[in-house]
Amino acid sequence: MPYPMVHFAIASELCLRNPSPSFLIGSIAPDAVHVRDNVTRKEKGITHFVCEDRFPSIEVLKERCLDYLNLNDEIDWKDYVLGYFAHIYADIRWTETVYTNFECEYRGVKDEIRKIYNIESNQVEFDLIRREELGRSRSQQAASRKRLHY
Repeated sequence: MPYPMVHFAIASELCLRNPSPSFLIGSIAPDAVHVRDNVTRKEKGITHFVCEDRFPSIEVLKERCLDYLNLNDEIDWKDYVLGYFAHIYADIRWTETVYTNFECEYRGVKDEIRKIYNIESNQVEFDLIRREELGRSRSQQAASRKRLHY
């Protein structure tokens, strides 16, 4: 599954680079279960609506999303719910594409596939964070140079 920075990047794209705080919190909320010690796959499955070791279908996901959206009319609630379900949808698509492709191409010891996947995913997230920091740093430097010239 994608790491938090990927979920934040998706949230940013979905909201035209201006996600509300509630949407951002919702976009990582399903994985908050990881903060607890010794969390099981079954417990994580509950926060992702997993049934019998399978993600819900897109139709079921839409129905659940609408059910939750209708529980409260507050915009913060709706943003949170939309972020939450965007997270689950991203996990489903990630599993169907990125992880499945990784599994197909993996040539190592079968029992270590998740460990290796997590190591490589952590590296990708680190690279994304670093690129974002470098991009921000460069734009700040450019802005500083501009101010010096005026």
